[in-house]
Amino acid sequence: MNDYCKTALDYLSLAYDWERALFSFSSSVDEHGFVVNDFRMPVSLRYTINTYLGLAQAERHAGTTEWLGDVADAVGRFLDQHEQALTSSADQGLLLVLLAGTDPSHPAADRALDQIARTIASEGVTRLNMQDLAWMLWGTSSWSENGLSDRLFDLIRNHFVHEASGLPRHSISRYRAHTVSFGSVVYFLRAMYEYGEAFDSDRALELFTQGAERVVAIQAGDGGWPWMIDVRNGLPFDMYPIFTVHQDSMAMLFLFPADDCGIPNASAAIERSLRWNFGENELPAKMIHNDPYPWIYRSIERSERWPRLRRYVRGLGPAPTGQPSRGRAIRINPECRSYHLGWVLYAWSDPARAFPLEAALAGV
Repeated sequence: MNDYCKTALDYLSLAYDWERALFSFSSSVDEHGFVVNDFRMPVSLRYTINTYLGLAQAERHAGTTEWLGDVADAVGRFLDQHEQALTSSADQGLLLVLLAGTDPSHPAADRALDQIARTIASEGVTRLNMQDLAWMLWGTSSWSENGLSDRLFDLIRNHFVHEASGLPRHSISRYRAHTVSFGSVVYFLRAMYEYGEAFDSDRALELFTQGAERVVAIQAGDGGWPWMIDVRNGLPFDMYPIFTVHQDSMAMLFLFPADDCGIPNASAAIERSLRWNFGENELPAKMIHNDPYPWIYRSIERSERWPRLRRYVRGLGPAPTGQPSRGRAIRINPECRSYHLGWVLYAWSDPARAFPLEAALAGV
């Protein structure tokens, strides 16, 4: 296994609580130099599913992780304790992706499909957002649930995709109807790809290709991925925070298939994206450390009060015409989060994918 994935596994051993069968929501280092894990609920449930997804990939390619044991058994312990608390249909969607690769016979899969079906039937479209829909579509596509998948795809295509840019809205509520986060775009693209491949949907693959080309084009010169995008023209209006998880792993959820499909500049975008984490950013700062603990800082962010409110106000303006301005007062968020290292394992455990990672590291 490559060193980057070893760093991820070493951190996750610090973030895991065996008795709870949970990974932490976030980790920090206190004034005495000790790791402090926050198992805040319900987000620790989502992060744990995400992390098990990456650990399953690591197990598939490198064998059993000593401190965890068999991933299917660990997932079973998690579901024994927490399945009743999984009230989010988005989490059920990601759980379906996990179970498809670890334990297809687990009865939680049928219950997850039933919950998603009820959500589609009962929730008004204004109460759903793009990330939730994307995870549900990805999950049902993993199980070849054509009826549910078709309904989710049609809902996304008819209500969320902006005709001009081909990118999805975060939601169709008035104040978010022309904005979307980079994270939601990533999950949208991955869901389009998974659905398109599972059901041979030319329309879904076309949405994936067009969307991936547009997103690759807005990567900053230093490799950073902007956080907020205006769907009216597909241009970013706010760079910050720039999240390390986007740089080394989440972007790969669409860049790997984009590269496989021959989309121009996808390969170069992968290398630039990785190099950002290793110091080719605006500070410049190396975001990955192994001393005293294996660790990846969470982000570079503005040093400002009420950042969410300020982003909302920025999103109310006219459509942007170019790259957004960089912040004058920026800082590193030193937290480390388990789902990030889960996505690292999901992206990079396969040795066939290691070359761009090794090439990026060789130049640092």
